[in-house]
Amino acid sequence: SVFLIIMYVMYLNVTRKSLDIFNCNPLPEQDDGYTYTSFTSLSCDGGSLCRCGEGIQDRLVPLAAVFLVLYSAGFPAAVFATLKRNHELIREDQYLRASGVGDIRASNPRAYDIRKRYSGVYMHFKPECTYWIMNILARKFAVAAGALMFRSNTTFQLSVILLVLFVSFCLHLQYRPYLSTGERSIVLRQLDEKAERGRDLVEFQSYTELQRRVQECVKKHKEVMHKKGARFDGKDMWKDSASMGQLAKAVARRRRAQELFFDYNTVEAVLLASSILICLGGVMFSSGRFDDRPDIVAQRDLISYLIIVTVVLTILYLILVVLVEIFPTLTVRSFTKCLQVFQQRKPEDHEVVDLNADLQMEANPMFEEGYKPANNHLKEQLGEAQAELDRMVKQNEDLRRELQRSKQTEQQGTDNFETFGVPNPMMQTTRKEFGQTRAAEKPKRTLFGLGGSNRKTNSEPKSTDEVEDEL
Repeated sequence: SVFLIIMYVMYLNVTRKSLDIFNCNPLPEQDDGYTYTSFTSLSCDGGSLCRCGEGIQDRLVPLAAVFLVLYSAGFPAAVFATLKRNHELIREDQYLRASGVGDIRASNPRAYDIRKRYSGVYMHFKPECTYWIMNILARKFAVAAGALMFRSNTTFQLSVILLVLFVSFCLHLQYRPYLSTGERSIVLRQLDEKAERGRDLVEFQSYTELQRRVQECVKKHKEVMHKKGARFDGKDMWKDSASMGQLAKAVARRRRAQELFFDYNTVEAVLLASSILICLGGVMFSSGRFDDRPDIVAQRDLISYLIIVTVVLTILYLILVVLVEIFPTLTVRSFTKCLQVFQQRKPEDHEVVDLNADLQMEANPMFEEGYKPANNHLKEQLGEAQAELDRMVKQNEDLRRELQRSKQTEQQGTDNFETFGVPNPMMQTTRKEFGQTRAAEKPKRTLFGLGGSNRKTNSEPKSTDEVEDEL
């Protein structure tokens, strides 16, 4: 994988050096009937330009031709053959990458070796755009060939390069091939949709099987992580809800900043657009409009300043992207406040990273300043329900105290009658459960001379003589 990445990075420069051998043009100052190369050598008239068709240029032509066939054409052909031969496994591996799994063999049993060997040429692209590296190699070759072969005519040279860049820009906007963090949920949702269609359509049945395999790998990855102890511990999650809410906001801002400003598709689109503008400015300057025209110097200066500003802003943006890739947390945290205007984003069905980032735990929006309920009738019902609840609580407390007093009175009366060995005929009261309505009338209370206790009875109060006779 590392070897493929090195070959890819060196492709443009090495191809351009190989094409330099075939780049023969007459001298711009005077035409002596010969064509010359764009490189110099000590063997060519003491270090001047080498004449084509003789000397060192003539000896390098066969070697350059072989190198162009083996490297400039052979490397893209080898990459295409590899991608074609392992297309199904590569597509599965990219869906696993979008799910955030597949880095260990247990969670990627079928495509783990493919990831280790060839991930450098397809890891940045969506599962349906794994061939996009061929488009990039073709663009590099076309830019190198156009810049060298048409060097004698600057306007035509820039026009060819502008055409190549414009076609690449349109294709990029059409397919958005890079698998960035913000694109992963979209890729997984598309897989679900295709798998659902595969139940009825034959041409989509492969996606149904692919979805099943991806789900099995995700499940296996969770089991492995659980066994290793890499599971979420939420014991102290709610100890400090305010700080947790601030942390969730910060994580959400960093994630959205990465998705919007540092998304691979956004970076590629910005760089292509900047290249197109620079080439367009070059075409304007090479058109000859500003030659011997002092009256339109202001237009020339304006175009010059615009091109300079475009180049400077593009370089700063590229440096920022590189810093984010190297120091993601520190860099994005520093620029988050400047990017808050771009924070709004529609939630997706699949979230692979920072699943709890959007939780707002520090405050309830209903209690924010200026909040107005959508329906005042609901607020009135809430007040009535609260008042009814308070009334019932108070009634239960009164019943509880009355029941306690009744039990104390009965206990005192029982103790007085048991002292004389006479059963208590007056303790035939109606006992009810707590919180229920009593069936019998509330008994009257009579003061007796024994122990001064109050007792409830269902009959009329007796006189003192009758009580003494019974005793």
